Amino acid sequence: MITANYPITGGDYSASGSATRALKEQLKKLGIEPEILRRIMIASYEAEMNVVIHARRGNLWARLSQGRIDIEVVDEGPGIPDIELAMKAGYSTASEQARRLGFGAGMGLPNIRKASDLFEIDSQVGRGTRVRAAIQLQKLSAVAAPGNSLAVREGRCRSCLACLSACPTRALRLRGGRPIILQHLCIDCTACLAACRHGALALRQDTEEQPAFSVPQGGALVVLPLPLLNGFPQAGPAEVLGALAEMGFREARLSEEWEAALALAALRYAREEAERGPVVSPVCPAAVNLIEAHFPSLLPQLAPFLSPLEAARDAYSLHPLAMVPACPSQATVLHPGSLPGRLQLLSPARLAEALRPLTARGAPARPEGQGRPEPNRAAVEGVLRVTGARHVLRVLEKAEAGALQGIELIEPYLCEQGCWGSPLFPEDPFLSRYRASLTDGGWALSPGAEPARALRRVRPFLPRSGVRLDEDMLAAMRKLARIDELVRALPGRDCGLCGAPTCASLAEDIVTGRAPETGCPIQEHPR
Repeated sequence: MITANYPITGGDYSASGSATRALKEQLKKLGIEPEILRRIMIASYEAEMNVVIHARRGNLWARLSQGRIDIEVVDEGPGIPDIELAMKAGYSTASEQARRLGFGAGMGLPNIRKASDLFEIDSQVGRGTRVRAAIQLQKLSAVAAPGNSLAVREGRCRSCLACLSACPTRALRLRGGRPIILQHLCIDCTACLAACRHGALALRQDTEEQPAFSVPQGGALVVLPLPLLNGFPQAGPAEVLGALAEMGFREARLSEEWEAALALAALRYAREEAERGPVVSPVCPAAVNLIEAHFPSLLPQLAPFLSPLEAARDAYSLHPLAMVPACPSQATVLHPGSLPGRLQLLSPARLAEALRPLTARGAPARPEGQGRPEPNRAAVEGVLRVTGARHVLRVLEKAEAGALQGIELIEPYLCEQGCWGSPLFPEDPFLSRYRASLTDGGWALSPGAEPARALRRVRPFLPRSGVRLDEDMLAAMRKLARIDELVRALPGRDCGLCGAPTCASLAEDIVTGRAPETGCPIQEHPR
């Protein structure tokens, strides 16, 4: 049996859901079916929120044994005078403060009972309440991570530890004075690139091993992000498009065109086809990777479409094509090998470097009708657009717990400010957006060009297998128990000096053979 205990403080809405998040961090290592994990998260979150809303304090206990999990939440609070009435959907005694914050809809206990295989509740007025939920576990079928487009530049790492603390999924280690990327945890975002001041981590297309790009004879179409057109202080979008023509590109399209098409298609899917909401748009491949690795219970809620750049690639699969990814995850999903001889990936830095001398000397503006300004991103009721890793994580946690009523579609971007905030673009996103707002739209898409369309996926989204500790659930449970034992013995400073971001990460590395038991440099070890 494995037992875990998480304290809950009543009235602390800023920490609401933290016990459930900690429990999920443990459970995702066991290989549990997404639908089962979703039910566990709902039961845990609703029980935790009942303590936050109604009680002074409480504890969440989780016990893993014999193929099932028992969740027990005991609080010190006012108790429930009429349990039968409290079990009715919509009945609530939540305070006005809780209601203003969006809690207390009266669905907590009914949702726990619905999510559980076994449900019990005990309450004594003036003393508190005990809620217990038991859920049977099943084995998870999963696939390996597809790899990433991050590269390590040898000799540049200064062991500053910035990348360790920046990574939202704890996928980085420092070993032997160089970063090590754990592919099964890496979601191919830009967090480590933005944090590394020494350039030790880079987009693979920017490393010395990558050949310089060349435009095919007869020209090629280039698909690039709008921020790149607004990153030249001495030239506007029309002049940059003229410089692209001077380089030999016959036509330019913006990735935002397919992003806008996906936004419409995903919202239509959410309103007309989805069985459960909120639907999550696959607009950001790094966010999709995050869900596949750490939120598998949300996989059924991912809208079944290709990402914008994948749709653009497939729209021009028979033509010479150059594409400029805004992040490593976009580069990974494009798979240049799928269109041999026809598709080139150009890094934003290398393309900007080639364009800079042409724009500086005043390249002629491209004639009207050779691009498209950013689509209108006005707020739409029922659509939540969230940017930045920590915000995306919080929103997905609430979506997993079923706590986002009224939201039909989530558009998550791992970069702050969306793709505008990618560290691969040299210009500050606010300046770039400001310059984009000054354009008059006179370079709109030519009438003969085919409009961008969202494309349905052929392959389903699947959870990643590497997150689990072992293929066998019982073996995974034993390893998890050993990790808990090691965590209790480690200092708990999460200092990163061992090369792992946290003591819990080091404990997992020890159990999985990635680090020795003497890996902590500040812990005394027996001789």
